[in-house]
Amino acid sequence: MSKAAYANIIGDEDLANSLPRQNRLLRTYKQIVEEILKRQFKGQLLDTGCGNNSFITAAKDFDIEGKGIDYKDVNFEKDPFPFEASSFDFVTANALVEHIREPNIYFSEVKRVLQEGGLFLLTTPNWELSHKTFYNDPTHCHPYTRLGLTAQLSCHGFQVLFLEPNFICRPRFMWKMPLRWTIPMGTRSMLCVALKPHTTPE
Repeated sequence: MSKAAYANIIGDEDLANSLPRQNRLLRTYKQIVEEILKRQFKGQLLDTGCGNNSFITAAKDFDIEGKGIDYKDVNFEKDPFPFEASSFDFVTANALVEHIREPNIYFSEVKRVLQEGGLFLLTTPNWELSHKTFYNDPTHCHPYTRLGLTAQLSCHGFQVLFLEPNFICRPRFMWKMPLRWTIPMGTRSMLCVALKPHTTPE
């Protein structure tokens, strides 16, 4: 899909309207990283598929400095990111990867610009729950299941640390409910945190 076609379909949401939602997503990421993974939620952030940069703007309230790139900057299926290797502590992809038909270069670039020990945080529809409506969005082209997303990340050298339904600002016990993957329970998407491992010394 061309940059112009994507822009015409997606458009840019009003910043004031999108900030509260982005703030809630950031609070959820912070909860997972600090309370579940026992890591620090601070550092340099790259938001891929940044749209109007509302996620980067909201991240400032969490003392996180960030940069954003989107289709107007790069073709995620073909282009390298315009950043040096190991530049970021976090890379985010909020509802982006389902729009990338050939994602190998994208995932490779995410890994390249992450520091060792850095985290890749992403959300995407869960095909197992969203298959009836997934293609209602004409820009959706690459669906993922839990196993498919895990395999994709593993193929690019990531270690999946957290993969659960995308419960935003919901009680933690919901991630332990037995039926969470079979009943929508307010979401049909999933949230994943993956690690770029440290290089094993020779």
